[in-house]
Amino acid sequence: MDVASTLPFQLIHRVFTGSTNRSAVFGFLNLLRFWRLRRVSKFFSRMEKDTRFSYCRTRVIKLFCVTLCIVHTVGCLHYWMASHYHDKHKTWLGAQIGNFQDINIWKRYTYSLYWTVTTLTTVGYGDLHAVNNTEKIATIFFMFFNISLTAYLIGNMTNLIVQKNTRALAMIDEEHHILRFAATNRLPETLLEQMVAHVHHKYETMKWQQGEELQNLPKALRSSIGQHLFRKTLEKAYFFKEVSDSLVLQLVSTSI
Repeated sequence: MDVASTLPFQLIHRVFTGSTNRSAVFGFLNLLRFWRLRRVSKFFSRMEKDTRFSYCRTRVIKLFCVTLCIVHTVGCLHYWMASHYHDKHKTWLGAQIGNFQDINIWKRYTYSLYWTVTTLTTVGYGDLHAVNNTEKIATIFFMFFNISLTAYLIGNMTNLIVQKNTRALAMIDEEHHILRFAATNRLPETLLEQMVAHVHHKYETMKWQQGEELQNLPKALRSSIGQHLFRKTLEKAYFFKEVSDSLVLQLVSTSI
């Protein structure tokens, strides 16, 4: 499928047959390119787990790309329905422009995106609307789909904002405790600045705290992690050369 989604079928047909006619079959074969979206999804999943990149920014970019892809796809579908209808004037685009095939393709694309966005955002100005039954049915299904898409986008953005605000409130609360502690014990200004800088650095980087997080793991899992990290080192140490394996296993199991 990866190979099929990248093959230039129209060019291959032109080379072997010498025909330059564009068939609708090639348009449907181009839909195989959607298969490569799987790789894009896996790429964003790896980016979200990569600690070198901001999870919040990666998530926002992913949501923006998802929305852009859906708007482009549905816009192209709207134009395809208008251009393949038997009466071009009884379409959503023909009723607004007339003989729309005479205008620039980019202007037609802009109209398609405009109608898609106004429908997606439930604005619906009314200047562009479905005219024939095929367009009305397609718009009904698209609006039902919009309910799920809007809930997905709003839910994700709300979750990101709440998480960010929660971290900010926790940082402010901890900073207030430090200021109160420093004022009560009359700490020097240099120590106070260092303590506040440490709190800011902690919440800005949100680094993984090994001691705190490992304590929440099951004991069996902590034991396996200890064996993976320390068992070989402990066995090579001179002091533990004659020690039984059970004692070494017990030591590394309780090291975390």
